[in-house]
Amino acid sequence: MKKVRVLGYLLLVMVLLVGCSCSNDQCKCPGDDGNASEEYKQEITDYSELIEATARSVVMIKVQNQDSKQVIATGSGVVAFETGTCINSNYINQKCAYIITNAHVVNKLTSGYEVEVMFSTSDGFMSGESEIAMLVGKDYYEDVAVLEILKSEKYSLATIGDSSSINRGDFVYTIGSPLGKFNYTTAGNISSYNVPIEIDNSRVGKETTVYAILTDAPINEGNSGGGLFDKDGKLIGITTLKYDDTTGMYGSLPINYFMKVANYLLVNNTNYVRPTLNLTLLSIPELGSSKETYGISDYVKTGVYIQASLEGNVESGTVIKKVNGVSVDDEAQYFVELLKYNIGDSVTLEVVNKDGLNVRTVTAVLHA
Repeated sequence: MKKVRVLGYLLLVMVLLVGCSCSNDQCKCPGDDGNASEEYKQEITDYSELIEATARSVVMIKVQNQDSKQVIATGSGVVAFETGTCINSNYINQKCAYIITNAHVVNKLTSGYEVEVMFSTSDGFMSGESEIAMLVGKDYYEDVAVLEILKSEKYSLATIGDSSSINRGDFVYTIGSPLGKFNYTTAGNISSYNVPIEIDNSRVGKETTVYAILTDAPINEGNSGGGLFDKDGKLIGITTLKYDDTTGMYGSLPINYFMKVANYLLVNNTNYVRPTLNLTLLSIPELGSSKETYGISDYVKTGVYIQASLEGNVESGTVIKKVNGVSVDDEAQYFVELLKYNIGDSVTLEVVNKDGLNVRTVTAVLHA
């Protein structure tokens, strides 16, 4: 891994358990046969200017007792957007800003407790300014939460990037508050993306599958809710979990989807519902020799096999190759494409027979 100099010191922090976790048999990463991007080939030895441009958009979050101020949990958050009005009824005729973070960062916020956010200077150190934030909404299934604060000069807004345009090998860096340490940073490269990871989410009583960006930029407990930034200082993900003890891989939720859920919470203040189709699916690349059991030709190397269908015009026994013109090599990519849309939207599926012939398209409407 390339060494990175940050504000005069190097932080290569070996990882403890982050807010979420996954086991080896659950966290399986799709095969990586892609070529490293040009960014990976460029030597990046100093990203202090990027830190200066982005540090003030990342805050430290403390959940504390309202009276004694005893802190019971810490994490990170990113100031993502502002609005011309506020949800908090105490903020009459004022403007507000919104901090996005992981829901598990604020899961101890109960009656008698409050959330304090600590702000940063441009060089990444604590400014000494803070504010009590209001929890606008949280969704434990998606692990997304939104906090509201008054608009002020205490922070800067993050520049939101496009997580759909990332590549394996891209340079990335993180800013967060690991182990209660204010706004530390690490750097690395993107190892893979759209990786399905199942996390044991006791708050919803079942496992949750997230589709993460994997990097080798280390994160620790407390980094959850912090920012994953690209080489241009744009926010492309929210640092969320550790992927594996042995591989040194760490997971972030892609910003495109994170913002979609955050905006939904802001408007509806209820859990986001994922759009889906009533299909029982199998990922072709994972079938291996089992393809013969289903009568799938060896010529069909990628796609999603429809084992059963409750969608009237979508036939079982066929293979999905594209969703709205975008190729889906496996089940994870299929679900990632669906998550770009909303309940009630129509999607066009390109399907083929099990022998790879008779390419055609069918239309289906997404529902809950």
